[in-house]
Amino acid sequence: MVSVDKEHLINQICLFLIDKAQRKETTTYQTIAEQFGLPASGNSLSAAVSPLLGAVFEWCESVNIPPLTSIVVRKSGTRRGCPGKGFWVLYNAGGDF
Repeated sequence: MVSVDKEHLINQICLFLIDKAQRKETTTYQTIAEQFGLPASGNSLSAAVSPLLGAVFEWCESVNIPPLTSIVVRKSGTRRGCPGKGFWVLYNAGGDF
């Protein structure tokens, strides 16, 4: 069962991503972490943000909308501007949108 605080945080991230999507903007994992007071670097960032984005992805799937998490992208590296590995794992397991 998801705690009330975690559920509230997931809802807030959904609203944040809906706003970004309506503006046709992407955002980064680091921006999400900073926006919601989560660790914003290294493995701590991934450990904090990934489960929350997974829950957002599952919610999108449950209401049959495209995954909002597709606009959360990497800030740097060779895959800069692309969603991370976790997104693709969930997307490939979830089917078509």
